[in-house]
Amino acid sequence: MQKEIKEEECDYSFKSTINIQYEVALVGECDVGKTCIWQNYLKGMIPKKTVPTIGVEFETKFVTLSDGSRIKAQIWDTAGQERYRSLTNSHFRKVVGALAIFDLTNKTSLEKLQLWIQELKHHGDGDIQIIIVGNKLDLVQKNPSCRQVSEDDIKQFVKQNKWKVFEISAQVPENVNQCFECLFIDLCKQKTGFRGGEQSQLKLMKQSANLNEGKCKC
Repeated sequence: MQKEIKEEECDYSFKSTINIQYEVALVGECDVGKTCIWQNYLKGMIPKKTVPTIGVEFETKFVTLSDGSRIKAQIWDTAGQERYRSLTNSHFRKVVGALAIFDLTNKTSLEKLQLWIQELKHHGDGDIQIIIVGNKLDLVQKNPSCRQVSEDDIKQFVKQNKWKVFEISAQVPENVNQCFECLFIDLCKQKTGFRGGEQSQLKLMKQSANLNEGKCKC
């Protein structure tokens, strides 16, 4: 679990300010587990039952990355329902990084993820950093037959953009903190030219050999 730190100790700020805004969002279809992931990372909660997000919700978190870098991030949980799309799109203009989330047991959720990414790119930062996240790994591990999204499906989805991929479970939890850290490291390197995160990036890369392990394919 990341260590909480005081605001004045931050090296980098990924949040709204008067002159510059650094924010990250969780996007994807309904029922892929965005809110569970959001609550798990921000509050250490494993909710038994969640209510669908209405519009958007956000909280700020102060974290220390595994290489000692300190950041402040404003993290948005967005609604997956079509009727809230215009509202969520209005917030994307501030977003510089995102976890694009699908359900490993629902292939349609991966197919529709491309639409969410298009919205992010259209309304958000031109150089937005995106990490693809397949949730509900715990269900797949318990019953492999319920997996609807294969490793080949994921490779085909990400190959043109070379997005990094995590398979996670917000219920166990497994790899939730890792995918956020990977995103924050990429943002530090892109937005500030900071290179200290490379040790964390290397550590994350060494953790995995394939997608089935649920680790980062950095």
